[in-house]
Amino acid sequence: MSPLQSGQENFLMTEVQSALLKRPPKAITEPEPILSGLQRMGQTAKDIAKEANRLWSAIAIKCAWEIGLEKYTFPEKLSFLVMEKHSPPTPCIGFVLELGLVAKMCFAGKRDGDNVQASGVVGVPIRDVKLTERHFWFEFTGAVEVPAAKV
Repeated sequence: MSPLQSGQENFLMTEVQSALLKRPPKAITEPEPILSGLQRMGQTAKDIAKEANRLWSAIAIKCAWEIGLEKYTFPEKLSFLVMEKHSPPTPCIGFVLELGLVAKMCFAGKRDGDNVQASGVVGVPIRDVKLTERHFWFEFTGAVEVPAAKV
């Protein structure tokens, strides 16, 4: 439980105790603004944690891809599950099965993606890892078959 959640619960518990004991609330007459502020702070904390996780994942995979790791060779191609297909220059959004991460894939031209459908799986190599975007960019190579998973 986060400190913000426990803060909300403590505040509500104080209000409930005051009501049960027929005491006036402790200097707070309208709890709604405080609760909504706590909820906004809690959501902001979740969003920051999610983005931090994406950033550290991108850093770790960028290092493994560029430098390599002891006793590990990064696969040349990975399996990209197409979730949203777009025409060039807009990238497709998908999920890299071996890494468990959302990524983007670009087609070189308009005709490149003719055989690719949403919910299809294609073999793709990493083209770039953009730490500022916290996204992985893959390049479509025309391979619609699923490569063997090595990870």
